[in-house]
Amino acid sequence: MKRTMSRVVTTPIVLVALLLAAMLTLLPQPAYAAGGSGTAGDPYIIETADELKQLATDVNSGTSTSGVYYKLGADIDVSGSDWTSIGTSANPFAGIFDGDGHTISGLSLTGHANSWGLFGYNSGTVTNFSIVDATYTSYVNGGGTAVKVNNAGGVVSDITSSFSITITNNSEEGLGGIVGTNNGLVDHCISNGTMTKRDGLQSKWKTGGVVGENNNVVRNCGNTTVISGTESLSDVGGIVGRNEDTTRYDEPQAIVENCYNWAELTGRQNLGGIAGYNWSSYSSPAEAIIRNSYNAGDMHPSENKVYKSGSIAGVNASRGFIIDNFSVYGGAGNPAENFAFQGKDWNGSQTNNNKVANNPDALQDMCDKLNAWIDNQPDPSIYKRWVYDPSTDSYPVFAPDPLKVTFLAGDHGNFGEDSSTTPPTPITEVVVEVEPNTDWDDAWIPDPINPDEGYEFDGWDKDFPSTITENI
Repeated sequence: MKRTMSRVVTTPIVLVALLLAAMLTLLPQPAYAAGGSGTAGDPYIIETADELKQLATDVNSGTSTSGVYYKLGADIDVSGSDWTSIGTSANPFAGIFDGDGHTISGLSLTGHANSWGLFGYNSGTVTNFSIVDATYTSYVNGGGTAVKVNNAGGVVSDITSSFSITITNNSEEGLGGIVGTNNGLVDHCISNGTMTKRDGLQSKWKTGGVVGENNNVVRNCGNTTVISGTESLSDVGGIVGRNEDTTRYDEPQAIVENCYNWAELTGRQNLGGIAGYNWSSYSSPAEAIIRNSYNAGDMHPSENKVYKSGSIAGVNASRGFIIDNFSVYGGAGNPAENFAFQGKDWNGSQTNNNKVANNPDALQDMCDKLNAWIDNQPDPSIYKRWVYDPSTDSYPVFAPDPLKVTFLAGDHGNFGEDSSTTPPTPITEVVVEVEPNTDWDDAWIPDPINPDEGYEFDGWDKDFPSTITENI
């Protein structure tokens, strides 16, 4: 909401010449763009399947996307042909792709010939969209419906995906509902689909509801994807198939935190409600950690491999830590009654994990403890908080993000001064965060309102809504 300041005293106007034409020639000029210039304030707008395919063609052929912004301007249906992923190992996507809450439907992936996910290799940011009714026939390579490999420094966030994945060939590459292999950050992604294996398949490793293989951070993610394949699937997890610190850095690099799994998991061995296999191949300080997460799904391993199945981690091996997690038992699945928190302990460690009865009082207590853990972290703001309403929720879920009401003073006014700076600086923006569907409150309006000398306040450029249903 921008404040309108009208001028009442005339002062000289200074004109500044800008070399706009010369500057524009330095920016990327894609032929496919429906609009925009590729900057943060004016991203390229992609509105059709052909434009999205053109992005794949450009990135895969070597066009630089580093620091370039893209945004979906409409829901897009890409059905009709097998999809070619955006980004290769030699030419990864390195820009910022904002789906703006839109959906991408009809995605058909074959698992070979660079058809491993909507994006193949990502070193940038891929965020804020839904994949609807994707199909993926996993051939030799792994992958995920959103991204095959999220490189170090890459971010995959705020994506939901519904899909059907059929595993047809043996592979040790990560296969996940959202991301195949993660070496960066996967944040707030929700997976809702099915993964099944072809009859006669001998061996498939690293299969996860959200991420197949995690070597960095998976946070605030949820899974309802049912995974089945008793005779052949190993390293099967509700969130990640394998959580492995493969580095020698000074801090843990394989972390799964603040996540949930509700889905039923079936496989040969190494089944875990959160991770199938949790470990580091290096000595201290390398660590693989699962923390502040819960599992409410049941597991069905091969009869002679029950000892390698756990309600949190199937195998918790060297430098593996499972801390402050919960396992819900009773109801449709009974993982806590049937399985220990870690199925096979190969020099791993477990601390303060708890079994939780499937009843409203116990689930509310678990919800409170999940939030208390967040409150005790150095930066609680990076975690999604939990809510539980027994009338609508089977288990605790992520609280909806607050909406923002933004007041802008414009170019000729302020809302007082920020005394924490030296010298004090004018406050030109005030942001109020409120829960969705909150009634308008005049108390949010900034006070004081200070027009610059020679100006007066004419009013706001938007009417105040009666209820806050979106960011304004």
